[in-house]
Amino acid sequence: MAIHLGFVGHGIFIEGTASGSLGHYSNYPAVNPPAGGLPRAIAGFVAALNDMAISSVWLQLFSRGGSLDEDGSGGTRELVDALNRVRIVPVGWGYCHHANSATDGALAADLCGRYGITAFVADVEPGNVVGGVPDKWQKKKFVNFIKSLSAKFGKDNLAISTFSRLDKHPDTRALMTLVADQVAAFAPQIYWTFSDPVTFTEEALASWQKAGIATPIVGTAECYWDRTKPKHPETPPQADVEAAVAKFVDKLPNSAWSSLIGLNWYHAGKSYQTESEGGMSEAMIAKIAAAKINTKPFKHP
Repeated sequence: MAIHLGFVGHGIFIEGTASGSLGHYSNYPAVNPPAGGLPRAIAGFVAALNDMAISSVWLQLFSRGGSLDEDGSGGTRELVDALNRVRIVPVGWGYCHHANSATDGALAADLCGRYGITAFVADVEPGNVVGGVPDKWQKKKFVNFIKSLSAKFGKDNLAISTFSRLDKHPDTRALMTLVADQVAAFAPQIYWTFSDPVTFTEEALASWQKAGIATPIVGTAECYWDRTKPKHPETPPQADVEAAVAKFVDKLPNSAWSSLIGLNWYHAGKSYQTESEGGMSEAMIAKIAAAKINTKPFKHP
């Protein structure tokens, strides 16, 4: 077998459901009506994906609280059908919390099966505080959890998304080294926030190399802004994030691109973008499209 195509090349995450994330694509491109009877937001999103030469979309299927689109009203099926129609690969992902280690594997398999998705990404963030509860994984439970996912999906169809700086997250480093032979790829979350995007990316990739992990890497680049907590904003303002994206695509050296099998963006945005919160603005789309990310010298897995 070979590594799943959804892990290779240029991709993008969706945070939340399609109906809650893609509304701002309704007028993209403004001159064209929806094609093939697709909802306007999904049609616009597909057009933006084509402009950016994106070949995979990583859809969030569940959170710590469970399934996000249990009754199908969130647009997941419509989006998956639209992606399949234009040969863009859908990949499922979910936030896997230690407290749900006994159930998240079955949930992932059920939801991916429901929508005909054949690859899954487990978002595992050791120590992250979610709902006031630190996500503290025990080594044995984590290994057993990943092994169960690998058995369900097959190693070539399974990846793990986690923190990018293993030098700053020793717990993550310790856990990921235990399962490096159970997954096709790791997708480190390279969120440079207030740091220089090129320097931070190079340091993040170096931390994985220093950890001795030879498993292929799919980088996850930051294209969102979050200023919902004015006293402690998660990111700089939108304009600064746009500038960082531009610098990243223009200045990241080939030595970094060639250490990756793919590059994903986090995330596609919100249906109602504001100065306080959003992602993948029109300026970012234009810059990414011009950068032709699909032609970067990615490593062949």
